[in-house]
Amino acid sequence: MNLAKQHENNKDAIGVIYSSLLLVSKIFYSLNAQEIPEFFEDNMKTWMPNFHTLLVTDVALLKTAVSQNINSDITAIRINF
Repeated sequence: MNLAKQHENNKDAIGVIYSSLLLVSKIFYSLNAQEIPEFFEDNMKTWMPNFHTLLVTDVALLKTAVSQNINSDITAIRINF
């Protein structure tokens, strides 16, 4: 979960991390849209804190105009999920 902090100055790496996070969010939502399967419900404590960490990580690169696409991925995650 430290990848975002480790690569906070690498635009390409941050782009991959947060684009992947958006895809994982969409998959998770798709699998749970109607009802959360028992497996996900039983294991939420395993991955939800890490998911939350990525959403609230303060990465300076995400605040710049250069990272507009990355920033839009994070905004989409926060709005939709």
